[in-house]
Amino acid sequence: MSSVESKVSLPLNSAYASSKHGIAGFVDGLRRELMHEGAPVSVTNVMPGTINTPFFNNARTKIGVKPQGPPPIYQPKVVADVILYAAEHPVRDMVAGGAAKVMILGQTFAPGFMDALLSTDRFGFQTQKTNEPKSVDGPNNFYAPVEGEDRTEGDFSHKAKAYSLYDRLQMRGAVGTVLVGGALGAAALLLARAYGGNGSKPSLRHQTAAGRSLIKG
Repeated sequence: MSSVESKVSLPLNSAYASSKHGIAGFVDGLRRELMHEGAPVSVTNVMPGTINTPFFNNARTKIGVKPQGPPPIYQPKVVADVILYAAEHPVRDMVAGGAAKVMILGQTFAPGFMDALLSTDRFGFQTQKTNEPKSVDGPNNFYAPVEGEDRTEGDFSHKAKAYSLYDRLQMRGAVGTVLVGGALGAAALLLARAYGGNGSKPSLRHQTAAGRSLIKG
């Protein structure tokens, strides 16, 4: 288990993203060692997007409010289904949540655009904040578990998606993967085209339109 942040680092998450990049590096090294030994073991890097777990309730935060992940938010079952599939099918990488896949494609094909988009207050910062105040001394599990916290779901069930169309198609086999991969690849190319491929900063209009596509997933 890593995260979409093993590929796409979000602002305000540098320590978290660093740990997830470390997991991705460990998994790649482990996989290659097992392949060299001829071990009959499949190693999968599972990369969830924003998931409605108590993670955001329990995180230690210094931003003054309870944090949240960038939308869309998915229910934990979406990740559980991906893990079960990976346990039964040899696959190298799996993303839980179509929005996370789009972000990874954007990072791959237009990293400069992702820098510009995620550095904006609207898309990079405000999407990670709720309106609920939380001090740095609020309940958190940084040093020890939060007593009585044994939930599976967090506080965003009212707006969390029960399933990911991308993952359902991906788990149906090659045809579904090709179709959805083509659609997501086209979206990533549109992002790259919007960026212009020349290192220039995209216009506000392009930032806004592309950002909406990323967030809606």
